Amino acid sequence: MAWRLRCRGPFGGRSERGFTLVEMVVATVVLAVGIAGAVATYGALSRSAGLAAEYEQAALLAERRLAEVEAEGSTALVNESGDFAEEYPDYRWEQEVVAGEVEGLSELRLTVRWGSGEPQRNITIVTYVLDEAAAVL
Repeated sequence: MAWRLRCRGPFGGRSERGFTLVEMVVATVVLAVGIAGAVATYGALSRSAGLAAEYEQAALLAERRLAEVEAEGSTALVNESGDFAEEYPDYRWEQEVVAGEVEGLSELRLTVRWGSGEPQRNITIVTYVLDEAAAVL
């Protein structure tokens, strides 16, 4: 007579190693949610990096325009607007000169705008410029 040895699990069923179908479905759903979150985060990160690069470019162009105003002297202290030529066709600038509270000192507001459609982005830089004619007195 041959004796057979049977293994029983803790609940009386057969003891087999491995995962059940329910455990596999739950693990797959958790993994899918994690991957979807990672992809969404990557997209937001990419948009933020692009927007930061646009603002950095606008700040550099504003600095360039302020250097032009400084080089031209008091003749450049007028309300005007323009663009940055073919180099940066999407970027435009506007400058507004306001008489300062101190005689011989003018407030220069330089706004750089970019983007087509809505929302149009812009940065405004305010600086004070000494009027050369008043400085001589």
